[in-house]
Amino acid sequence: MLRDYVRVISDDGDPHEVTALIGITPDRTFRAGEIGPSGEPRTSTVWSVALTGVPEVPRDEILGCAPDIVARLRTLVDRGWRLSVVLGPASADDDPDMARGFVLPMEEMWSSLRVEIPQWPPVPGMNEEFVARDLAACGVRLIGIRRYTGVPPQMAARIATVGPEDGRRDQIFKADDPDLAAAFNRAWYATAVEHGLFSEGERFLIAMDQGKDPDFFQAREESDAWRNPRWWELVWALVELEPGWDLGGAGSRSRILGSGGHPAFDLSSADGSVIVGATWWEDDTVSLMVLTEPHRVETLRAQALRILEGSTLDAEKEELTAWLARER
Repeated sequence: MLRDYVRVISDDGDPHEVTALIGITPDRTFRAGEIGPSGEPRTSTVWSVALTGVPEVPRDEILGCAPDIVARLRTLVDRGWRLSVVLGPASADDDPDMARGFVLPMEEMWSSLRVEIPQWPPVPGMNEEFVARDLAACGVRLIGIRRYTGVPPQMAARIATVGPEDGRRDQIFKADDPDLAAAFNRAWYATAVEHGLFSEGERFLIAMDQGKDPDFFQAREESDAWRNPRWWELVWALVELEPGWDLGGAGSRSRILGSGGHPAFDLSSADGSVIVGATWWEDDTVSLMVLTEPHRVETLRAQALRILEGSTLDAEKEELTAWLARER
């Protein structure tokens, strides 16, 4: 009885590299007739999957029969490889040209590879205990780390790329001002209240590069798959102010809210209607920035479209698409 197979063609035509990357030895390899961008023949690398017939929904059938194979293919996808996935008879003798195979709908397979199968090898999340300790020292309570809230953190992180003509407003402080911490705290809180940063209980979102966590940073540096975009995803910390909070002083010394001894952060209201940022400039000044209705700002919209075009993460693409579709 014939077995159907999953056939994968690598971009560079090297089945040995495919095997090395995903850790599965294929049943066989053969020249598939495709020509790569440099004129090299591509190699078809085949993993046999026992199927009883051609399924009506090939993606679901493959996911059910070969979840490990599909999960590991994500390693290649996340490295930027283009893969051609075909379902057909497993016997090259019966079908040497693979003429009876058919190409899976690529949109469906890409979605499966990126979202529906747990990542292999896994990318760890930030250590919430580290984040909670770091923020607690500033008088900020961590409620939890959040992903895909409907407010893209990478857009909040781009507030410094928006100019005053787009509606950004700045307050400037001298970095060597001995009263910087107190002055910054007063200005930040007044800005937050005036522009609606807080939701219930003075809650708001902090955009975070997960590499702020030293353990996550080290794991990313040591990973063979460090180019995987999941290592570089920004996440949100949903937080709440506590009595005695100090973003301008203690915050400037934290890893989450500071950089180089200065306040440095990107914040958003829970609904994304306002973003507030702080950064240090080369002229030794600190800027407190605020931008309302960021989804209406053409500079940010253009950047969101560029991110969307290059993204390989379906959840990220969906969030950016929804953000761009907000009423203007």
